[in-house]
Amino acid sequence: MNRILASFLAFFFLISPAFAAESEVDPILIGEINSYTSLTDYSKDHKNGVDLALEEINAHGGVIGRPLKVISRDDKGDAGEGVRVAQELLDRDHVVVLLGTVFDHVKLAVSNLAVREKVPFFCTSGGTDKFIQPPNPYAVRLDTTMSTMMKIYAQQAAKLPAKSWAIIIPTLEYGTAMAEGFKRELSKLRPDVVFVVEQTYPFGKLDAGASVAALAAAKPDAIFSGVLGSDLSRFVRQGRLRELFKDRTVLAPWMAFQSYIEPLGKEAPVGWIANGMPYYNTGFPAVERFAQRYEAKFGKKPKDSALVGYMGLKSVAAAIQKADSFDREKIAQAAHGLTFETPIGPLMYRAVDGQSNLGIWLGKTGFKDGTPMLVDWTYIEPVAHR
Repeated sequence: MNRILASFLAFFFLISPAFAAESEVDPILIGEINSYTSLTDYSKDHKNGVDLALEEINAHGGVIGRPLKVISRDDKGDAGEGVRVAQELLDRDHVVVLLGTVFDHVKLAVSNLAVREKVPFFCTSGGTDKFIQPPNPYAVRLDTTMSTMMKIYAQQAAKLPAKSWAIIIPTLEYGTAMAEGFKRELSKLRPDVVFVVEQTYPFGKLDAGASVAALAAAKPDAIFSGVLGSDLSRFVRQGRLRELFKDRTVLAPWMAFQSYIEPLGKEAPVGWIANGMPYYNTGFPAVERFAQRYEAKFGKKPKDSALVGYMGLKSVAAAIQKADSFDREKIAQAAHGLTFETPIGPLMYRAVDGQSNLGIWLGKTGFKDGTPMLVDWTYIEPVAHR
């Protein structure tokens, strides 16, 4: 009798392949793209933030009855590679949303692909205004625009007695946009300032000795630096060796992000005006709870990109929930004008262009308990600076 029953059940499962499938629900696939090769720390921490959000979303039943699943790819800091892996995520993996990117030239390329393929793209990093000019109906961005950032930095620079400025930037879209924005905004506030030298270099290949010598020769009152990544330690070391920074104010956007400043260790400069992402004593209790959950899960403190990765995926889930659909067009439409909850409080992607109202933490570089970090910071809302 048992053998007959076993044979019947085996035959039933054989002719009913849908039986097993019905016990599991297919996940909603999200494609995450970042520069894992060229900005390893940033990208890994971004992915950790995404994974923490993913765990929370799925623990609460997923979105409209289905769990999320994230597939990550490396754009290698290259626009062509970014488009290639994005296309692969769409064609092979059949993702319904693209998420991430950090370099401006990559995000612009992926944004163009989003229009062509009619797929929603949730960009988590800030940067060039070209991303929202003209607006892309398939793209939204979480972090701050370059023009807003440079207005904030120009206001800080305008308060200084400095009249002559030196600029050093990489030959990437973010460097060009940064320099143009800073010069434009500072000149509006201080028509008396002059820009005595502008040094450019290939990202990742800074000849620090030559660049520092050129900056020093111009004898500026202050310096505006877009040096980040692997170039930063060489720049700081050579600048200190040649006393470039002595008695000069340095403005350095993003330089106080943990993934940039912590590798400098004891060599990290003190007093540079910069922005970063603090996680403790922030005045935002939910940010500190996020940091505690992150540390419990990954065994280390979160860095800058962790929170934007976390908030980015949360906003994707909110858009799908609002759309009440897995249709790409409907998700893209739902994202524009979307309000979503974050540890900082409610944020919104503007209906007109998809840009969020996330602000920045502006302060100075310094040390706490022997660790270089952003200190004496203030959270600045972007509304007044747009």
